[in-house]
Amino acid sequence: MSTNNVTKLAGLYLAAVTAIVAMFAALATGAGAAAPGIDGFQMAKFKVEIEGRAYTSWHNELEAETDCDTSDHSSGTELLTFATKKPFVITATHFSDELNPSIFSGHSTLGVPVTAHVKRNYSPAVTPPARTCEDNGGGAEPVRYDCGSRTRNWHVEVEFSDEKRNGLQLHGETTAKRPYEDCPIGGFGYPELLDVTNMSPEKPLYADLSPDDIFDPKLEKWITIGDGTCEDTLGTMAFRTHVHWTVSFTRLKGK
Repeated sequence: MSTNNVTKLAGLYLAAVTAIVAMFAALATGAGAAAPGIDGFQMAKFKVEIEGRAYTSWHNELEAETDCDTSDHSSGTELLTFATKKPFVITATHFSDELNPSIFSGHSTLGVPVTAHVKRNYSPAVTPPARTCEDNGGGAEPVRYDCGSRTRNWHVEVEFSDEKRNGLQLHGETTAKRPYEDCPIGGFGYPELLDVTNMSPEKPLYADLSPDDIFDPKLEKWITIGDGTCEDTLGTMAFRTHVHWTVSFTRLKGK
């Protein structure tokens, strides 16, 4: 097939997709109204704001088994707070046979920009071996811990679950650069945002948000809340993380 033909086909495909999107927008008359001729199709636009808080505490309970071993009773905490830099606009769509609505924000795959404030503390409590043995001689260089407060640009992603009806989830950008070189953390710490209430078996954390509320034109603004705690023990380290976040939706007039 010639290059010209490929270009023409690509143009026709793009025009067809654009026409379909335009048709949905035209048929979705009124905020949240079902589109005539399309089985239960709904669409609406919203201004959205997100804020949240996560707190982690952890401690280690490593006991020396012999005089040649090290014991470790170190502990630490982290407080993470985050909020959208400014409100952003989403489009929500839903067909009657879909489990949950779909959300389109126009942002990159990283998610929605937020400002994150992180405060991490570490209290080392390491006891060296009672005597020098063949495998522990020489000692170790002292570590200069770089704990403290940091402010970072971050991203979060809000989406509906593929498995639970009315389940809204919030995820953090885990690929973000770590803010500390030498400040240990146990459990969930920035840039990981707690999104489960149990690790094994995994139990996701959801906020409850019904499509009936989203597409009800009588409702102009509402807030949905995600709140959960995860506690676990990994080897000799035990941790507890609690997260609380809110997502507020304000319907755009005439959308």
